[in-house]
Amino acid sequence: MMTKAKWSFLWISIFLVFPVAAQTGTIKIFSEIQGSFQVYLDEEPRGENVFLLDSVPAGTHYLKILSEKAIVYGELINVTAGTVTPVLIKNTKEVQEKIIQSKHDEIEKYKNNCVEVMLSSRHVTSTEGITTSTYFPGYYSISGTSYSSAESVTHQETDWFVARGGKVKITEWDLAQLAGNDEALLRIRQKQNEIDNKNRKITKHMNIAGAILLGSVLAGLTGLADWLLVDFLSDGLSGGLLAGGLAGGAISAALLNSMHLVPYPDHYLSLEEAIDLANQYNKNLKKSLGIPDYYDVGK
Repeated sequence: MMTKAKWSFLWISIFLVFPVAAQTGTIKIFSEIQGSFQVYLDEEPRGENVFLLDSVPAGTHYLKILSEKAIVYGELINVTAGTVTPVLIKNTKEVQEKIIQSKHDEIEKYKNNCVEVMLSSRHVTSTEGITTSTYFPGYYSISGTSYSSAESVTHQETDWFVARGGKVKITEWDLAQLAGNDEALLRIRQKQNEIDNKNRKITKHMNIAGAILLGSVLAGLTGLADWLLVDFLSDGLSGGLLAGGLAGGAISAALLNSMHLVPYPDHYLSLEEAIDLANQYNKNLKKSLGIPDYYDVGK
């Protein structure tokens, strides 16, 4: 049978234990920011990427959350016993700026290594149907009957190139390598090899035509010398050398004049492809440096 003293001791024990448990609450953290974050409660570290803090004594506490060494949340919060206190870390512009400012060294590395497609555009006007001045190149008369039939045409010329770090101009091959795009590298290599093969053939034909031209000149000079100076060859042979030299020289000269090496294209990639490769490389570079995707050098 429970005596009065025993009942009193039991109730004291219950009030000593259960009120302590009842006077605690929970903090639940919601985050809109990218990447990891560190949680501090009353300046005590509670871990990384912690979304739930249990058994927090009721009352006012200072909750601090760091991301990339930047304080993205620092507020006094009131924890109520037996309830869950929600905390939302918003990805505001101010928060983004704090994160960027905390990564100064990484940002400098990114600025020095990111790639940009630099675009230039100009309008060019050409006038047709008139006679330009012989004495003043690039000028034409606006008086006279020829001007009435003139037609001016304006078109836009667009050019572009790729720069690394905003300072160093790089090739489209370099861009494809940086982006790790094997398909673009293969297309550029194939185009270059195609032009190389064509130019080797053209160079070979030019060498043959040059040799023929040289031989023709020598033959023509020999025939001419025999005809004008010293009669050391028969008339038929000297005439044949002279005629053959003239004919061979004319033909070979015409061939040489018609043969030109194939120029390499100004661009192997389209402008859209270059922009896509640049964006792909820059995105990977940001990831490797731990820089948020939203960061932009130009902003």
